[in-house]
Amino acid sequence: QGVAAYIAPLWPVDDEIARWMAVGFYRELLHERYSVGESLRRTRVRVWQSLSQSGEAQTMPAKTALTWSSFVLYGDPTSRLLQ
Repeated sequence: QGVAAYIAPLWPVDDEIARWMAVGFYRELLHERYSVGESLRRTRVRVWQSLSQSGEAQTMPAKTALTWSSFVLYGDPTSRLLQ
């Protein structure tokens, strides 16, 4: 009740990658002041690129390597926390 938007994973996720997602998301949302949807999109891209370029994704189980894609926004992607 009263929640305009929330982000939740579609499946159980890797803790370390989830931490990267949270730190990146809040950096984009609070520091860069992007909308909720754009903050999530930018964070997903950055984490995916980091995993791909480092080669870490090839050594992880697929479900773990795809943690970045598990997070989904439910709500208005254009909403902003800060004006």
